Amino acid sequence: MGTPASGVYTVDPSRSTITFTTKHMFGLGTVVGAFAVHTALITVAGEDATVEAVIDAASVKTDQQRRDDHVRSKAFLHTEEHPTMDFVSDSVRRTEDGWLVGGVLTVRGQGNRAEFLVHEVDERDGELTARATATIDRYAHGVTAMKGMAGRRLALVFDITAVASDRDTGRTTATQQARG
Repeated sequence: MGTPASGVYTVDPSRSTITFTTKHMFGLGTVVGAFAVHTALITVAGEDATVEAVIDAASVKTDQQRRDDHVRSKAFLHTEEHPTMDFVSDSVRRTEDGWLVGGVLTVRGQGNRAEFLVHEVDERDGELTARATATIDRYAHGVTAMKGMAGRRLALVFDITAVASDRDTGRTTATQQARG
């Protein structure tokens, strides 16, 4: 896996997905779902990179409306008060399995450390594609409703497509873009 060309890449939400799996019913069943990327920027500078991403919390979709509404409710994500989940990286390092991107993931207003393993990266003609995975402990973010009935950990897969941008270092961050 090579290093993409230096520059700022803006994630294309229409060509990017965040899927997850988790357990429910005391671990007997599996739930598969997705979230939408609201906005994200990836800045590459040689072997260094930063990631800022905003995820639309209300976009949760598991193909079961009643469950989706419950996840959006005050019991779980409380999307009325916390409409986004935000990630801001503070470290990146190459490992034998890819790139490990660490930072703070804020869910429901509570920030906690998260690490994402980037398994695949490709950059061609100003377009960057990447696949990353992470396991997130919802309890670490204050989402503790229905212990036992709803899984504690979510296995996430990010399939991202981003386009090179001409923005300079005075650019608006992904979080600022999401806030309007």
